Amino acid sequence: MLDIEKLTKAEDCEKHGPYMATGIRIMSRVTWSHCPVCAKERTAQEVTDGQIASGMREAGVPMRYALNRFGDMDTSVASSAIAMLAAEIDEIADSAGECKQDVGKFIILSGGTGVGKTHMGCAMIRSLFNIVSCRYEVETEWLSDMRATWNRDSERTEAQVFARAAKPRLLVLDEFAMSQPQPWKQEIVSRLIDYRYSNRKTTVMLTNEPPASIAPWVGERAADRMRQCSRVKIINGESFRRRMSAAE
Repeated sequence: MLDIEKLTKAEDCEKHGPYMATGIRIMSRVTWSHCPVCAKERTAQEVTDGQIASGMREAGVPMRYALNRFGDMDTSVASSAIAMLAAEIDEIADSAGECKQDVGKFIILSGGTGVGKTHMGCAMIRSLFNIVSCRYEVETEWLSDMRATWNRDSERTEAQVFARAAKPRLLVLDEFAMSQPQPWKQEIVSRLIDYRYSNRKTTVMLTNEPPASIAPWVGERAADRMRQCSRVKIINGESFRRRMSAAE
Protein backbone atom coordinates (compact mmCIF):
# COMPACT_ATOMS: atom_id res chain seq x y z
CA MET A 1 0.00 0.00 0.00
CA LEU A 2 1.31 3.45 -0.93
CA ASP A 3 2.31 5.86 1.83
CA ILE A 4 0.30 9.03 0.96
CA GLU A 5 -0.02 12.17 3.08
CA LYS A 6 -1.80 15.50 2.45
CA LEU A 7 0.15 18.59 3.54
CA THR A 8 -0.28 22.37 3.86
CA LYS A 9 2.14 25.22 4.34
CA ALA A 10 2.16 29.01 4.20
CA GLU A 11 3.77 30.45 1.05
CA ASP A 12 4.27 33.92 -0.34
CA CYS A 13 3.74 34.86 -4.00
CA GLU A 14 5.94 37.70 -5.23
CA LYS A 15 3.01 39.09 -7.21
CA HIS A 16 -0.07 38.33 -5.04
CA GLY A 17 1.26 37.92 -1.54
CA PRO A 18 0.59 35.18 1.07
CA TYR A 19 -1.39 32.05 0.28
CA MET A 20 -1.80 28.56 1.72
CA ALA A 21 -0.14 25.91 -0.45
CA THR A 22 -1.41 22.37 -0.46
CA GLY A 23 0.78 19.39 -1.09
CA ILE A 24 0.71 15.67 -1.40
CA ARG A 25 3.48 13.35 -0.32
CA ILE A 26 3.72 10.01 -2.05
CA MET A 27 6.50 7.93 -0.50
CA SER A 28 9.43 10.35 -0.35
CA ARG A 29 8.22 12.73 -3.06
CA VAL A 30 6.18 15.90 -2.25
CA THR A 31 4.34 17.98 -4.87
CA TRP A 32 3.16 21.48 -3.84
CA SER A 33 0.49 23.71 -5.37
CA HIS A 34 1.36 27.18 -6.64
CA CYS A 35 -0.31 30.56 -6.13
CA PRO A 36 -4.03 30.08 -7.01
CA VAL A 37 -4.37 33.62 -8.36
CA CYS A 38 -1.42 33.10 -10.70
CA ALA A 39 -2.98 29.82 -11.82
CA LYS A 40 -6.28 31.55 -12.63
CA GLU A 41 -4.44 34.28 -14.55
CA ARG A 42 -2.53 31.69 -16.57
CA THR A 43 -5.76 29.86 -17.38
CA ALA A 44 -7.43 33.11 -18.44
CA GLN A 45 -4.44 33.98 -20.62
CA GLU A 46 -4.50 30.53 -22.23
CA VAL A 47 -8.20 30.96 -23.02
CA THR A 48 -7.54 34.42 -24.43
CA ASP A 49 -4.65 33.20 -26.58
CA GLY A 50 -6.79 30.29 -27.74
CA GLN A 51 -9.61 32.61 -28.73
CA ILE A 52 -7.19 34.90 -30.56
CA ALA A 53 -5.58 31.99 -32.38
CA SER A 54 -9.01 30.69 -33.39
CA GLY A 55 -10.13 34.08 -34.70
CA MET A 56 -6.88 34.60 -36.56
CA ARG A 57 -7.13 31.12 -38.08
CA GLU A 58 -10.63 31.96 -39.36
CA ALA A 59 -9.15 35.10 -40.94
CA GLY A 60 -6.64 32.96 -42.84
CA VAL A 61 -3.60 33.98 -40.78
CA PRO A 62 -0.88 31.26 -40.66
CA MET A 63 -0.23 29.71 -37.26
CA ARG A 64 3.26 31.24 -37.03
CA TYR A 65 1.76 34.74 -37.08
CA ALA A 66 -1.45 34.10 -35.16
CA LEU A 67 -0.35 35.84 -31.94
CA ASN A 68 1.73 38.62 -33.51
CA ARG A 69 1.68 42.01 -31.82
CA PHE A 70 3.23 45.32 -32.76
CA GLY A 71 4.93 45.34 -29.35
CA ASP A 72 6.98 42.31 -30.36
CA MET A 73 8.70 44.16 -33.20
CA ASP A 74 12.05 45.88 -33.50
CA THR A 75 10.90 49.50 -33.63
CA SER A 76 14.33 50.70 -34.77
CA VAL A 77 13.49 49.41 -38.25
CA ALA A 78 9.73 49.87 -38.57
CA SER A 79 8.66 52.57 -36.09
CA SER A 80 7.13 54.91 -38.69
CA ALA A 81 5.27 52.05 -40.38
CA ILE A 82 3.91 50.86 -37.03
CA ALA A 83 2.76 54.39 -36.19
CA MET A 84 1.01 54.67 -39.56
CA LEU A 85 -0.77 51.32 -39.12
CA ALA A 86 -1.78 52.15 -35.55
CA ALA A 87 -3.50 55.29 -36.85
CA GLU A 88 -5.25 53.24 -39.53
CA ILE A 89 -6.42 50.71 -36.93
CA ASP A 90 -8.00 53.51 -34.89
CA GLU A 91 -9.70 54.89 -37.99
CA ILE A 92 -11.07 51.51 -39.07
CA ALA A 93 -12.29 50.71 -35.55
CA ASP A 94 -13.96 54.11 -35.36
CA SER A 95 -15.78 53.44 -38.65
CA ALA A 96 -17.05 50.05 -37.50
CA GLY A 97 -20.44 51.38 -36.44
CA GLU A 98 -23.36 50.62 -38.71
CA CYS A 99 -23.92 54.28 -39.54
CA LYS A 100 -20.32 54.96 -40.59
CA GLN A 101 -18.64 54.21 -43.89
CA ASP A 102 -15.46 52.23 -44.24
CA VAL A 103 -12.25 54.17 -44.66
CA GLY A 104 -11.34 52.45 -47.92
CA LYS A 105 -7.60 52.98 -48.34
CA PHE A 106 -4.81 51.09 -50.04
CA ILE A 107 -1.83 50.85 -47.70
CA ILE A 108 1.38 49.66 -49.32
CA LEU A 109 4.27 48.39 -47.18
CA SER A 110 7.34 47.93 -49.36
CA GLY A 111 10.62 46.50 -48.12
CA GLY A 112 13.10 43.69 -48.32
CA THR A 113 12.70 40.19 -46.95
CA GLY A 114 12.57 39.92 -43.16
CA VAL A 115 11.89 43.56 -42.24
CA GLY A 116 8.56 42.69 -40.59
CA LYS A 117 5.90 43.35 -43.24
CA THR A 118 3.98 40.11 -42.64
CA HIS A 119 4.31 40.53 -38.88
CA MET A 120 2.79 44.02 -39.07
CA GLY A 121 -0.01 42.95 -41.41
CA CYS A 122 -1.01 40.08 -39.12
CA ALA A 123 -0.69 42.28 -36.02
CA MET A 124 -3.13 44.67 -37.69
CA ILE A 125 -5.61 41.81 -38.17
CA ARG A 126 -5.12 40.79 -34.52
CA SER A 127 -6.09 44.31 -33.46
CA LEU A 128 -9.27 44.31 -35.54
CA PHE A 129 -10.58 40.79 -36.17
CA ASN A 130 -13.09 40.98 -33.30
CA ILE A 131 -14.34 44.39 -34.48
CA VAL A 132 -14.55 44.10 -38.27
CA SER A 133 -14.25 41.26 -40.80
CA CYS A 134 -10.59 40.63 -41.70
CA ARG A 135 -8.74 38.37 -44.12
CA TYR A 136 -5.11 37.48 -44.79
CA GLU A 137 -4.22 36.19 -48.24
CA VAL A 138 -0.96 35.44 -50.04
CA GLU A 139 -1.60 36.83 -53.49
CA THR A 140 0.00 33.95 -55.40
CA GLU A 141 -1.99 31.36 -53.43
CA TRP A 142 -5.25 33.26 -53.85
CA LEU A 143 -4.69 33.59 -57.60
CA SER A 144 -3.92 29.87 -57.77
CA ASP A 145 -7.19 29.15 -55.95
CA MET A 146 -9.03 31.42 -58.38
CA ARG A 147 -7.58 29.59 -61.36
CA ALA A 148 -8.41 26.19 -59.84
CA THR A 149 -12.10 27.09 -59.94
CA TRP A 150 -11.95 27.06 -63.73
CA ASN A 151 -11.66 23.28 -63.54
CA ARG A 152 -15.08 21.75 -64.02
CA ASP A 153 -14.42 19.42 -61.05
CA SER A 154 -13.75 22.29 -58.65
CA GLU A 155 -15.76 22.21 -55.42
CA ARG A 156 -15.59 26.01 -55.17
CA THR A 157 -16.83 28.64 -57.59
CA GLU A 158 -14.80 31.59 -58.81
CA ALA A 159 -17.27 33.89 -57.07
CA GLN A 160 -16.66 32.17 -53.73
CA VAL A 161 -12.88 32.47 -53.92
CA PHE A 162 -13.11 36.06 -55.17
CA ALA A 163 -15.40 36.98 -52.27
CA ARG A 164 -12.88 35.56 -49.80
CA ALA A 165 -10.58 38.49 -50.57
CA ALA A 166 -13.13 41.03 -51.80
CA LYS A 167 -15.72 41.09 -49.02
CA PRO A 168 -13.82 41.62 -45.70
CA ARG A 169 -13.53 45.17 -44.47
CA LEU A 170 -9.78 44.65 -43.98
CA LEU A 171 -7.69 42.61 -46.42
CA VAL A 172 -3.98 41.99 -45.91
CA LEU A 173 -2.58 40.87 -49.26
CA ASP A 174 0.91 39.43 -48.78
CA GLU A 175 3.60 38.92 -51.46
CA PHE A 176 1.77 41.43 -53.63
CA ALA A 177 3.00 41.96 -57.22
CA MET A 178 5.81 39.45 -56.75
CA SER A 179 4.93 36.71 -59.23
CA GLN A 180 5.47 36.72 -62.97
CA PRO A 181 2.88 39.10 -64.48
CA GLN A 182 0.36 37.53 -66.82
CA PRO A 183 -2.82 38.99 -68.38
CA TRP A 184 -5.18 36.70 -66.46
CA LYS A 185 -3.54 37.62 -63.15
CA GLN A 186 -3.72 41.34 -63.93
CA GLU A 187 -7.41 41.05 -64.84
CA ILE A 188 -8.30 39.34 -61.55
CA VAL A 189 -6.20 41.63 -59.35
CA SER A 190 -7.54 44.70 -61.16
CA ARG A 191 -11.09 43.44 -60.55
CA LEU A 192 -10.30 42.94 -56.85
CA ILE A 193 -8.88 46.46 -56.52
CA ASP A 194 -11.87 47.91 -58.35
CA TYR A 195 -14.31 46.13 -56.05
CA ARG A 196 -12.56 47.16 -52.85
CA TYR A 197 -12.12 50.74 -54.09
CA SER A 198 -15.80 51.03 -55.03
CA ASN A 199 -16.93 49.58 -51.69
CA ARG A 200 -14.48 51.63 -49.59
CA LYS A 201 -12.70 48.66 -48.04
CA THR A 202 -9.19 48.95 -46.61
CA THR A 203 -6.48 46.87 -48.27
CA VAL A 204 -2.96 46.41 -46.93
CA MET A 205 -0.50 45.28 -49.61
CA LEU A 206 2.82 43.78 -48.53
CA THR A 207 5.51 43.63 -51.17
CA ASN A 208 9.24 43.35 -51.74
CA GLU A 209 8.85 45.37 -54.92
CA PRO A 210 9.38 49.16 -55.11
CA PRO A 211 6.08 51.08 -55.32
CA ALA A 212 6.84 52.12 -58.91
CA SER A 213 6.60 48.46 -59.97
CA ILE A 214 3.00 48.12 -58.84
CA ALA A 215 1.26 50.09 -61.60
CA PRO A 216 2.42 47.79 -64.43
CA TRP A 217 1.34 44.78 -62.35
CA VAL A 218 -2.24 45.90 -61.64
CA GLY A 219 -2.89 47.85 -64.84
CA GLU A 220 -3.21 51.59 -65.33
CA ARG A 221 -6.93 51.74 -64.54
CA ALA A 222 -6.57 50.06 -61.15
CA ALA A 223 -3.35 51.94 -60.41
CA ASP A 224 -5.11 55.24 -61.03
CA ARG A 225 -7.80 54.37 -58.53
CA MET A 226 -5.21 53.34 -55.97
CA ARG A 227 -3.39 56.68 -56.32
CA GLN A 228 -6.47 58.49 -55.07
CA CYS A 229 -6.46 56.82 -51.65
CA SER A 230 -3.09 55.14 -51.11
CA ARG A 231 -0.51 55.46 -48.39
CA VAL A 232 2.96 54.09 -49.05
CA LYS A 233 5.62 53.23 -46.51
CA ILE A 234 9.05 51.98 -47.56
CA ILE A 235 10.77 49.95 -44.83
CA ASN A 236 14.55 49.92 -45.04
CA GLY A 237 16.66 47.60 -42.97
CA GLU A 238 18.35 44.24 -42.70
CA SER A 239 16.35 41.05 -42.30
CA PHE A 240 15.40 40.52 -38.65
CA ARG A 241 16.00 36.79 -39.03
CA ARG A 242 19.49 37.41 -40.43
CA ARG A 243 20.30 39.75 -37.55
CA MET A 244 19.09 37.19 -35.02
CA SER A 245 21.22 34.46 -36.61
CA ALA A 246 24.28 36.69 -36.53
CA ALA A 247 23.73 37.48 -32.84
CA GLU A 248 23.60 33.81 -31.82
